[in-house]
Amino acid sequence: MSGPAGAAADIEITAFQQVPNGTSVLRLDESGTPPPSRGGSPACLLEQQFVTERTLQPSATVRYTVRQAGTPGTAADPCAGTKVENIVIGGVAVDPAATYRITVNSFLADGGDGFSVLTQGTNEVVGGPDLDALISYFGANRPTAPPATDRITVG
Repeated sequence: MSGPAGAAADIEITAFQQVPNGTSVLRLDESGTPPPSRGGSPACLLEQQFVTERTLQPSATVRYTVRQAGTPGTAADPCAGTKVENIVIGGVAVDPAATYRITVNSFLADGGDGFSVLTQGTNEVVGGPDLDALISYFGANRPTAPPATDRITVG
C-alpha cells in the first residue's frame, strides 16, 4: 500500500514507460474536404489506418463503422478507401463543409507511422509534452475508467 504521492509516482513511471518519446501535444484543423463524397479529411485519416495497418484510438466523442466489404486506399491516395463510414463526432455526422480540430502528438502530426493526412492540417497550436498531459489527465480523473468499446463498430 502506498500514500497518494506514491500512487502518483507509480502513475508517472508507468505513463513514462507507455509514452517515452517526449513528443508534444498538438492541435490542428483538418478540413471537412477533400473529398466531399467521403466526408473529408477525418474520413481520409481513418481510411489511412488500413493503409498503415495501425489503428488510431478515437476520442470518446468519435464513432465510426468499419465496412468489412470495403477496400483500403493506397499509400498515394488513402482517401480512395471505402472501409470507413458513418463517422460521427460529438453525436453529429461529419460535415464536408466543416473544419475539425484534432488533437494528436507531434509525432503523428508530422506524418509519423505513415499518417501523412495529418501533415495537411492547418492552424497548429503546440501544447506541452504529451507525458505531462497524460499525467495531468490521470490526476484530474480518478479513478479513470476504461474507454467505451463501442466507438468503432464493424458492419
